[in-house]
Amino acid sequence: MNNGFSIYEQVNPINQDINIVYSPITPVLKYDYYIIKDGVKSGAINISGNTPSNILLTETGNYEIEVNAYDYYNNVTVIKSGIYNIDKEAPVINIKDNNIE
Repeated sequence: MNNGFSIYEQVNPINQDINIVYSPITPVLKYDYYIIKDGVKSGAINISGNTPSNILLTETGNYEIEVNAYDYYNNVTVIKSGIYNIDKEAPVINIKDNNIE
């Protein structure tokens, strides 16, 4: 079930950018999409017609994409992606100096 997303989800952390293409699967007059990163929803990106959108996720975080698709009668359908997980942070190891006497 991709709901129009070229990549529906990437649950396991990945350390590279994720490029998703959203293409409406039914004819729409317009659609808006939002990127939700770590629970914070971005402003809407407005697209006219059935034009596909390239959505590039580049920073460390947990993402979801939400689409509001409007048909020719202005009815709205909400479409949600799965989770995209990017982790570009290098691991940190703390070693304490232990003296043996």
